[in-house]
Amino acid sequence: MAFGEEAPTRVVVADGHPLVRVGVASAIDGEEFVLVGEAHTGLEALALVSELKPDLVILELDLVGPPPSELIRHCHELHPGLKILVFSNQAGVQHIAPLRGAGIVGFVAKKESPELLLQALRVVRSGESWFSHSVLVGSLSPQRPQWALTEREQQVLDHIVQGKSNYSIAEELSISKQTVRRHATLIYEKMGVANRVQAVLQAREFAK
Repeated sequence: MAFGEEAPTRVVVADGHPLVRVGVASAIDGEEFVLVGEAHTGLEALALVSELKPDLVILELDLVGPPPSELIRHCHELHPGLKILVFSNQAGVQHIAPLRGAGIVGFVAKKESPELLLQALRVVRSGESWFSHSVLVGSLSPQRPQWALTEREQQVLDHIVQGKSNYSIAEELSISKQTVRRHATLIYEKMGVANRVQAVLQAREFAK
């Protein structure tokens, strides 16, 4: 690499289908991106992230191993600077919401062309996000996902969205602050988000 040239982005592909991995590798391996590892299970993906510290992981959701959101969080724990781009056919709203909460930078549907996948990689490498149109339309559906909140959890979430503190919520619902925190933790888990801010953003998005 000549002085001043940008180093190629180091990529790991995690997909259970060898033909898909070969196809992705042929589409991206070049001067801009270099394939440094392939995984066909979630545990293999975690091992490669830990060992190789890639810049970006192209991730299929249907991998043997930890659930997708858990896998994504573990990857970020092992390598905080990692960018994760999902490449999958599972593009329903029930998949997108928790994945966004877990920290993906984009989602490309497998029906897209190799050229579009390459374009998506360039966008997320620059620090932006990329979601295929079909995925974005589904994720912004006004239908609320099935979070399976209890009546009390929904009350707590409504107060959180209004910007109220745990103390205020406890006072209004006549419960302790510890109970509010416990409800909030369960709400975040069910919504597939990591914190209060993400819960508010997601609740407002699906209330449109």
